[in-house]
Amino acid sequence: MNSINVINVEEWKNSKYLDYNNTFNIIKDILNAFHDYEMNNVNILPIKFINDIKNQEFIIYQLIKEDIALESYRFSLYADDVIIYIDMLMKESIELNDLLEVLKSLFEDTKIRLNFMEDLYNKYKNNDEMKKILNNIHEYGHQFLNDNFTSYNSNNSNNPFHFCLASLSSNFLSFIKPNNKSSLNQPLLNNENENQSNLEISFQELISKHEKGLNIIYEIKQFWKNQFEIINKFIDIFEKGEKKDEILLPQEVGQDIRNNWEEEKKNSEIFYHKIRNLLK
Repeated sequence: MNSINVINVEEWKNSKYLDYNNTFNIIKDILNAFHDYEMNNVNILPIKFINDIKNQEFIIYQLIKEDIALESYRFSLYADDVIIYIDMLMKESIELNDLLEVLKSLFEDTKIRLNFMEDLYNKYKNNDEMKKILNNIHEYGHQFLNDNFTSYNSNNSNNPFHFCLASLSSNFLSFIKPNNKSSLNQPLLNNENENQSNLEISFQELISKHEKGLNIIYEIKQFWKNQFEIINKFIDIFEKGEKKDEILLPQEVGQDIRNNWEEEKKNSEIFYHKIRNLLK
């Protein structure tokens, strides 16, 4: 086997699109995290913040449904065409022009998918809106504690409504641990820094899960980038007029590669339907 054939084999062996089980678990974790955060804090944070978070949840929902899920379906269509190409490489009677035509079609597909994923990745990579919400929660927490609770606690300690405000403040400060009720006999201000930190850390954890979802986009983008480069290289080889016997694959080798792509195609279709069912 000559060097070109070795390259041909090794390049086409890598059919891995995604780690489907891990990706599915990440997506499920993201959706659950948004839901839990909203349910736990709907009566604590201002409605504007909850609405902002719900808006980000809707965006990630659409991203999963319209982009990540559909991209796995588009990959399965691409895999079909790759399998056709691999089948052609195992036929001694095939014409080089026919191989080149299929390669160019694959190349156009990869270019479209790569451009789409690059645009998508650039759109979401900075995560600006989630960071803006975190900053708003940070400012709100300090304003609530310093302007309302501190002022009220110092000036109205004998007021009969003091108990009500103290309870509200206690709930706000300890909402990260809803099962551990703060004692009203313990000065809440002593825990201000710790609880404010917990408030922000809880949202930072949500951001971290959100960013894992964006990493899926990066992985898909890298797959199409690799395919783009591989196919572009083979088009150059074909257009240089290499001999057919330096390009064709032996049956046994070609069948192994074909099976890899068949398996990846099947997994991508299963993943697509699992995501669609998850989003129902």
